[in-house]
Amino acid sequence: MKKLFTFFLSLAISIGSLFAQEGQTYAVTFKDFNGMVIKAEKVAYGQPAMAPAEPVHPGLTFTGWDIPFDNVTGNLVITAQFKKNTYRMNYLVDDQPYAYDSFAYDAPVTLRPEPQRDFHKFSGWSKAPAFMPDHDFVLVGSFTQVGFTVTFNDWDGTLLKTQMVNPGKSAVAPNTPAREGYVFVGWNKSFSYVTGDMTTTAQYREINSTKYTVVFYDWDGTVLNIQTVNYQEDATPPAAPTRRGYTFIGWDQSYTHVTSSYSIYAMYQSNPVCTVTFLDWNGGTIYQTQVYQGQSVTTAPTELLREGYIFTGWDASLDNITEDMTVNAQYQHIIYDVVFKDWAGVQILTQTVTWDETPAAPAAPLYDGYSFFGWDRTFDHVRTNLIVTALYHINYYRLNYNIAGSDYAFDSLAYSALIEPIEAPYYEGYKFHGWYGLPDFMPDHDVTVYGAYNEIGTAIENIEHSEPAKTHTLLRNDQILILRGDRTYTITGQEVR
Repeated sequence: MKKLFTFFLSLAISIGSLFAQEGQTYAVTFKDFNGMVIKAEKVAYGQPAMAPAEPVHPGLTFTGWDIPFDNVTGNLVITAQFKKNTYRMNYLVDDQPYAYDSFAYDAPVTLRPEPQRDFHKFSGWSKAPAFMPDHDFVLVGSFTQVGFTVTFNDWDGTLLKTQMVNPGKSAVAPNTPAREGYVFVGWNKSFSYVTGDMTTTAQYREINSTKYTVVFYDWDGTVLNIQTVNYQEDATPPAAPTRRGYTFIGWDQSYTHVTSSYSIYAMYQSNPVCTVTFLDWNGGTIYQTQVYQGQSVTTAPTELLREGYIFTGWDASLDNITEDMTVNAQYQHIIYDVVFKDWAGVQILTQTVTWDETPAAPAAPLYDGYSFFGWDRTFDHVRTNLIVTALYHINYYRLNYNIAGSDYAFDSLAYSALIEPIEAPYYEGYKFHGWYGLPDFMPDHDVTVYGAYNEIGTAIENIEHSEPAKTHTLLRNDQILILRGDRTYTITGQEVR
């Protein structure tokens, strides 16, 4: 009999517990990945919570929530999950695809080494972001030829050789060409000091000719012209040749009344020398060179370094130098972008600054329940592109518990925290009726709640209030009531002031 009684007693307790749970509600809070509250709600036992709209952040993809919430059996805090997106850093060289790299959003960008090409100079990559943005990005660069092409042709235009030569250097001729019935006598253009793309052609003299051959040579043996002339006729000289640092003054012998085959050489007079001095921004001498009057400087420095600046050239022309001169290096400031972002990645402001300059910080956005307390990095004396993010901390507010117009206790709670009220004080013979004005979650301000009691065995049939109250009464007509200080209440027809 005792075992049967125990069985039914356990069954009754289990059924009672089940009904008690089914009537219970729980706090479900949805938060963003950074702890910001997206949504808070009360959900009945065993019921699903309703998820908010998926949060959106630049460069991130929402992947779901960290815990299930389709069968709520207790208080839950659910956090959004994200993954960083990956974007391409594309490289173009001379407008053609060269390579690409993949970077996660906001990851530091590391550039590829610059490509190399013989007799060419690479321009460098275009301006790159310091951190990967939330989209694909293109970097461009190009090659500029720094060498010259020398082409050697035979008398009939047949290509004998091509060669790339650095500025101011000499080309190397091919093997001596052959032509039936003729003898090779040289080339029609000098290639001992190359200053541009050029073509030189093989020159020949006919063998066993009944006529006379007159060959005009430049100072270095370059064939300028070959003519076949009848006896006592005049040869026709070629156009006056040029020689760096010299002035042509004529030919070394007569070319009139030709009576035999012979060679004629160009004669020159040395030109004055001009000194060109290159100065840096601070007046220091970088380089000094000499050129002949009327010539151009071809060896000027082209890659100067100055902290915070880019070299842009010289302040005077280096062509047709006629006297000693001084030229000064020209620079322009390097420009950097400082991007200020909110905690959620939303751009607040972008400022453009020069080397070592300090931007002015914008006003930080305001959020209910949170306080701005600074930025995640310093940004004085900027020397690179920067992304600066605002920092916040959650605020705490005071929850006051008031009984009979006097503060009884208080809690300090974070904004949006679930409120679990303290246990009310015990008064013998009286029943606690609850805390009035108590919210489910802590708002963004201080809150005061008020407790009320009634004598056990009596009922509070109706509570009405009017404004304003004048005094506070604890015990009246065998009943106890704790009143708010700004109301008057009527209980079972008795007015308490």
